[in-house]
Amino acid sequence: MNVPFESCEQMLAFNRNRHLSLTELAILYESARGGLSRKEIVHKMIDIVRTMKSSLKTGLAGTRYKDRILGCQSALYREKQKSERLMDLGILNRIILYVTALMEAKSVMGLIVAAPTAGSCGGLPGTVLGAADVMGRSESEIAESMLAAGLIGIFISTFSTFAAEVAGCQAECGAGSGMAAAALVTLMGGTTENAVAAASMALQNSLGMICDPVANRVEVPCLGKNVMAAGNAVSCANMALAGYDPVIPLDEVVAQPLLAILWDLMLEVAQEGFGRALAIQARLRLFLVQLQRLCLEARRTDPPSAAEVWLEEYRRLIDQHFLSKRNVQDYAGLLGISSAHLTNL
Repeated sequence: MNVPFESCEQMLAFNRNRHLSLTELAILYESARGGLSRKEIVHKMIDIVRTMKSSLKTGLAGTRYKDRILGCQSALYREKQKSERLMDLGILNRIILYVTALMEAKSVMGLIVAAPTAGSCGGLPGTVLGAADVMGRSESEIAESMLAAGLIGIFISTFSTFAAEVAGCQAECGAGSGMAAAALVTLMGGTTENAVAAASMALQNSLGMICDPVANRVEVPCLGKNVMAAGNAVSCANMALAGYDPVIPLDEVVAQPLLAILWDLMLEVAQEGFGRALAIQARLRLFLVQLQRLCLEARRTDPPSAAEVWLEEYRRLIDQHFLSKRNVQDYAGLLGISSAHLTNL
C-alpha cells in the first residue's frame, strides 16, 4: 500500500507548499489507500454521519434496557436545560446532551459508530454533531470535519492504540477527544496546523486516564469520561484557533517511547511464565537506553550533524516497519540515500 504519508510530521512536510486543509489531506490519504475518488470518499463519510445521527435520534428519544447500570440520563439533562435550571454553558450544553444520548444508544445495544471505539462512541460524534447543530453547519461540512478527525485517528492507530484494555482511557477517550478537537477546528475553518495543535493538546490533557469500568460495564465512569473528552476537545479547539502553542508535536504525544516501554514492563511484571525475568530485564535496558538518549538530547547545544539526522530517521523507520521484511536497501530508499551511504553511517 502506497500512501502519501504515514505520520503527522510527514503529513506536515508533504503539505508545506501545498497548503491543503486537513480534510483534503485525509481525502488524499484515503484515495491512495483505497483507490476511491473524492466523491466516493465524501459520500461514504456522509453515510457514516447519517448513522451517527440515527444513533443520536435513538438516544434522544429516551432509552430503556433492563441489563444496564444507568437509566436515561439525557432526558434529565434536556428537561433541566429547558427549565433553565442548568448553568449556561453555551455550545457545551448541546454537546453534553448529544454525548450522553449517543452513549445511551450504545448501552441499549442500538446501532452506533465506534468512533473510535464503542466505549468512546459519544465523545467524537457528540461533540461534532452538537457543535454543528448550534453553528448551523451542513451535512457535507460535518462529513468533512469527520474526515479530518479520521486522519488524526490514522496517526494514533499507526503509532499507538485505541484500546483502553491495552493503554487505558487515555488511548480510548483521549483519542476520541484529540480527533474531536481537530474536527472542531476544521468545522471552524482553521488551518491544518491549528487542527493538529488542537489534537496534540487534547491528547496531552488526557494522559494518565485509566480504564476502570464499574462491574465490567462500559457505562460508569465511561459516560463521564466521554463528556469530559468532549469538553476537553472544545477547549483545545479554541486554544488552537487562538494560537496556543501545543509545545509537544502530535507524533511525540502519540508514540511516547518511554511510556510504551514502561507499559510493556508493567504487563511483564503482572504475568507469569517462562522467560519473564529476561523479558523484564530487556525492557529495563530499553528504558535506560531511551532515557539516556533523551538526556543527551536535552544537554546538547550544537545542532545535530547530518549523519546523526540520518541515523535518527533510520531508527524511527526501523521502529515503524519492524514487522515487515525490509533490508538496508529498502530503508536507504525511504531515506533518499544509497545503501552504501547508509551502511557507512
